[in-house]
Amino acid sequence: MDKTLVLLSVVAILGVSFLAGRKSFGATSPYDHAEVVDAAVNKCAEGTFVNGCLPCKECERWKYAAGGCSYFQDTFCVMCEEIPHCPQDNIICTSKFDHTCTNCDSGYWDVDCKPCTICPTNFYADKPCTQEADTVCKPCSKCSDKEFVERTCQYSSQVPGSEDGDTICTACTVCEVGTYTYEKCQNMGTFTDGNNVEQAAVYTVTPDTVCKDCTVCDEGTFVEATCTIEMDTTCTTCTSCEDGGYIKELCEVGEPLVNGVDSKCEPCSTKPLGETHWEVFHCGGTSDALFKECSICQKGEYEKEACSATSDAVCPDCEDIAHCGENKIVCTGPEDHVCEECETDFYNADCCYQKTYQDCGTPSSRERIAARFGFDVRADDASNEKFIETCMMLCDEMPDCMAFEVIDGDDGTLEASGSNDFVSKTATCYFKGSYTKRPKGRMDMDCYSNVCRQGVDRIEW
Repeated sequence: MDKTLVLLSVVAILGVSFLAGRKSFGATSPYDHAEVVDAAVNKCAEGTFVNGCLPCKECERWKYAAGGCSYFQDTFCVMCEEIPHCPQDNIICTSKFDHTCTNCDSGYWDVDCKPCTICPTNFYADKPCTQEADTVCKPCSKCSDKEFVERTCQYSSQVPGSEDGDTICTACTVCEVGTYTYEKCQNMGTFTDGNNVEQAAVYTVTPDTVCKDCTVCDEGTFVEATCTIEMDTTCTTCTSCEDGGYIKELCEVGEPLVNGVDSKCEPCSTKPLGETHWEVFHCGGTSDALFKECSICQKGEYEKEACSATSDAVCPDCEDIAHCGENKIVCTGPEDHVCEECETDFYNADCCYQKTYQDCGTPSSRERIAARFGFDVRADDASNEKFIETCMMLCDEMPDCMAFEVIDGDDGTLEASGSNDFVSKTATCYFKGSYTKRPKGRMDMDCYSNVCRQGVDRIEW
């Protein structure tokens, strides 16, 4: 017979056999190999299926077989029904209706994961909730009036070093002579319920008696009542003198059983009339008032702080200016010091310009006609000195200006200037961008070197 016809016949027979032996989805047993027609030459063993006679799989513990291993299909596994508060892999079942939990989430117990009982206020868990049993609660013990709560009632009995979680009560301490009860022993704490009502609670740690040494009154106080076991020493502040007076004699503290002596007051000294004074010591406490005359800042000093009712004037020295004449520095603050009179041949408020009676020895970097930059030749005070001041001002404004020259006319000496009159619209300042060097020998010029910028004390040849 044709091999193709034989194969079609086998498939047809297998199809009829499969439909004939098929179980419903809700069946409680899988297909039996005996129910399937043996249409193959080599029959597959039980527990395998036709696709190469592979072994049928076994369902995981959290699944059950909803369709059995058969000739035509592998085992069909279905997840066990969910149990709230139980991880899926902790659920076991053999069908849709017999699922149980082997280990619930924390706070739940039994095969169906019921919530564990939570002990109410003032109860403790004598036995904790487990998978097999619910919480066992017991009421917390209450301490007597002469006891305090050394350890609160613990919710859990699993407390290191203790047999259970009940309250631990300890006898209150009684203070010794020489001490007093600073805080009384308490046998119960409090808590606020849902209606905001304060109630007694044994879940609160309470203190033992707190004893302190009897107070020894400080200076400025005296003993008014002695110390007892129940009450501390009563110290009363010594009388303070009213405004306008000070304590001439201090009060005596006394002993715990001996009275002290109160203060004695005297009127304060008053500030001198018609004079400027400041108060060195304020009258009060145990001191009388002390007044001193205000200091007056001298020349060469500036008033940093004026004399006030409670402090003398502060007069620091003006900052030193090199080449300034003795006692010629004046200032009104730390930054505005000027020299009223420089040493011979030094000029400007800071004495930074030294005059030499020849040229500066370097070429000019720029030049300015003074009349165009603030020198008013028509002013009543116009003079050679004003002209030189204008040149110094212009040089100061140029960051690279190290010196300047003026043409004063030749007088033939190195100790005096020529006779040129600079009160002129064309009088010129010749500015130098280089340090002063040895003169070239021009006697008709005067050189003004800024020794401060050049970093030298003076120009010498």
